[in-house]
Amino acid sequence: MRIIRPQSSVKSFYDHVLKNQIPIEENLTGCITPDFQRILDTYESEIGLRAIDLGYGYGNYSIALAQKGFKVTAVDYVAPDYFKERLQSTAGKENITIIERDLNLFEPKGEYDVVVCKDVFHFLRRSKVEELLNVLIEKTNKKGWHYIVIFTDIWRKSNDGNEIVIENEARFTSDYLVDLVNYFYRNWKVNLKIEEYREKDRSGKEDSFYFKANRVTIMANNI
Repeated sequence: MRIIRPQSSVKSFYDHVLKNQIPIEENLTGCITPDFQRILDTYESEIGLRAIDLGYGYGNYSIALAQKGFKVTAVDYVAPDYFKERLQSTAGKENITIIERDLNLFEPKGEYDVVVCKDVFHFLRRSKVEELLNVLIEKTNKKGWHYIVIFTDIWRKSNDGNEIVIENEARFTSDYLVDLVNYFYRNWKVNLKIEEYREKDRSGKEDSFYFKANRVTIMANNI
């Protein structure tokens, strides 16, 4: 049996997890990835460059960019209160502008040098993901970077064994996404990595999972 859950259930879940700093396998509070650190290392202290972080979550990527000297637009539909509180004691806070917005309704403005979207796009409508990619590529300056991590081939299981689907989510396959990346980023230098991702359920069994997917990492440079 397939259970379809509303988009609002995703927001409620992440609001609760982030506000209470609840540890989950997705490790929202973890450090930025080595892949993203390599992108940051291509810059020195870049005063005046602009970045956008779509689905900022706990805020580590926005903070890392801000402390590097970027002016950062941080967008998410989770309540921003916890992030604003965190920023009170964070260096570089003056470089971050927070926008509370559902990405399905968001229209990027201005131009950017770095675009980040980690573990978010799979929740959006497929047409919106394609629209955002197209717009963000057009709005990214020469030598700019995109760092995008997206789940494909997603399978979720409820506690009673039913399949769970989020309404209107993209439901990309890896093959479709690779074709999409090759099309949209055809004039960019692209490094693409696909890894298996699994989250164990609470049964304690070694091979029992409630979430399976492929995690696709896109590192694209507008050369």
